[in-house]
Amino acid sequence: MLISLGGRVPCDGTIEEGSSALEESPATSVSIPVTRGPASPLWPARSTPTARPAAA
Repeated sequence: MLISLGGRVPCDGTIEEGSSALEESPATSVSIPVTRGPASPLWPARSTPTARPAAA
């Protein structure tokens, strides 16, 4: 699935390509964006408008 800039990550997965700073506060209660790249785990979060990850 391709996550749009500023979009939401709807489910758990792993980033296959690209990178993004993700606000993971829905999962961690911390509103600081965390940069994620290839092979990084994903869980429901919101993508910041800086880059676009592709997840599986």
